[in-house]
Amino acid sequence: MATIKGATGITVRSEFDSVMDVEPELYEPLLNGCNVSGFAKSSIISKAFWLWMNPLLSKVYKYPLKFDDIPAFLPEHRAERLSALFELNWPKPHEKSNHPAQTTLLRCF
Repeated sequence: MATIKGATGITVRSEFDSVMDVEPELYEPLLNGCNVSGFAKSSIISKAFWLWMNPLLSKVYKYPLKFDDIPAFLPEHRAERLSALFELNWPKPHEKSNHPAQTTLLRCF
């Protein structure tokens, strides 16, 4: 689906955009930027080698974590949204996929 928006002309919107708007109250605490995971600000190399986890792992080494020590993911990386994306891309019954999970993962990413 395509919509016309703003001075730039055409903006592409997918069916997934409407799915992403579910339960916005889950994401309101993240809007002020407090305790967001390092994944959100890390480089591609940091993500590839999981270097963004080092600060959290050093805390675990020093003392047991409390709930407040665990960083939150950005809304686009939360399980609720990724689950909706997965369900949206699951093959329809008429597609007769031999490997539906593999097909779905390829469609998602």
